[in-house]
Amino acid sequence: YIKILTSMVLRDYLMVKVELEGISGAGSASVKDLMKKTRLLMAPLRAALGAPLGTEMSENDLRDSIVKLYRNPDANPALYNYAKSLEVIDTAVTGGFFYSHYCLAVSVIGSSSKGTMNLDVRTLKQMCDKILFPVLDEAKTQLGNEMDEALVENKGRMVKEIDEIVERKIQDTDAKKEFN
Repeated sequence: YIKILTSMVLRDYLMVKVELEGISGAGSASVKDLMKKTRLLMAPLRAALGAPLGTEMSENDLRDSIVKLYRNPDANPALYNYAKSLEVIDTAVTGGFFYSHYCLAVSVIGSSSKGTMNLDVRTLKQMCDKILFPVLDEAKTQLGNEMDEALVENKGRMVKEIDEIVERKIQDTDAKKEFN
């Protein structure tokens, strides 16, 4: 499909594009359905973290529960792996599908053109910035900030140790050269 689009004569594609309006592209019913179903994948994680299906758990409580899960993945490895799988899906949809679709559209019809859903192609790029599971992103950010604060005395330690090792090696090499 992609090879056909990128190798078609532009004029020919533009004639077909009009006929595809409403059924193809990132705004199509199929993609909207995919996005809706993908977002439903958060429900089992919510339930496993304490919100029975059909009930609501506040976003703050959910985020805090996910932070605990990320902080101690060994306590529930299956649930941790499920959360990480949601991250992979998020990346595949936003960074994979939408970004690839954007690049394809730019390559075929140009960045300021209207796509088959009569949307500006640049709209596709904005879709790459939307996070499907924002609470996972918030939890990673929160845990990262907590760890940065807790481990502030270790900042740069690894690089300093490597620099010291390299410097000793250089000094040893220089000393050997002087001896010979």
